[in-house]
Amino acid sequence: MKCQKFFIFSLQFPGFVLYYGLYGVYRMTTEDYLYLEQVDSTNQYVRDHFDDLPDGCLVAAKTQTAGRGRLGRQWISPPEENIYATWVIKQLTEPYLATAAGSLAVLETLREYAPDVNFFLKWPNDVYADHAKICGILTEGVTGTGNTLKGAAVGIGININSKAETFAGLPPAASLASLTGNVFFVKNVISALVKRLSACYITYLNAPDVLFTRWKTENRLIGRELEFQPASGEPFRAVFRDVLRTGEALLETETGVQSFSCGDVRILKESIHI
Repeated sequence: MKCQKFFIFSLQFPGFVLYYGLYGVYRMTTEDYLYLEQVDSTNQYVRDHFDDLPDGCLVAAKTQTAGRGRLGRQWISPPEENIYATWVIKQLTEPYLATAAGSLAVLETLREYAPDVNFFLKWPNDVYADHAKICGILTEGVTGTGNTLKGAAVGIGININSKAETFAGLPPAASLASLTGNVFFVKNVISALVKRLSACYITYLNAPDVLFTRWKTENRLIGRELEFQPASGEPFRAVFRDVLRTGEALLETETGVQSFSCGDVRILKESIHI
């Protein structure tokens, strides 16, 4: 079941699609996105220009000079090699589901280009190919006057054409090129991603339970022992038992069951056979 599953049918037109579904008719662009030559980071660009950008649009760049991942990690951005983009969300209902919608759109896009690869989601925000990370997502809130929440900037970094040797000495990582042996036209992959983001946004707004169920299903590490690093404190091992409707991970530790909402997750060697 993909994000657009609940639609009855759709009509394709040059540059946009009309979706006819249970909740009405929606017009979503399929090709248009903002493509910049260079930015410090696409997330920062979206935060700085949030009021001027249309809801649901994607801002992408050839390169970033200060790309960031979660927990302040640097995101290397070689020019025109990979996807460096940020998705604009202005109708923010359940914030964690914005990340879920983005990750599902990425997952569906990658499966289109490499259908034989075992892609899955790693809670809370990464897309993996077997044991190697291929995409990271960084969602940041955008605030206005009085610190009111206006929406979210959903940063999406996908390894497209990076060579295998690029990842030497790093935690396990992969790209579409290293997985398939092919070279991809980055803008084509972005266009495919835009279509799936549009469909997932509609699901996010109108059928959040459908989106959550799909996101939970694709978290293939449920039931496995992982290492969890909280925002403060020491890392610990636990069995990842479930994803709660609030987006939190439900863990089973030696001392009992607990929820985990913020921090880092590391896949253990014995847990990589998905």
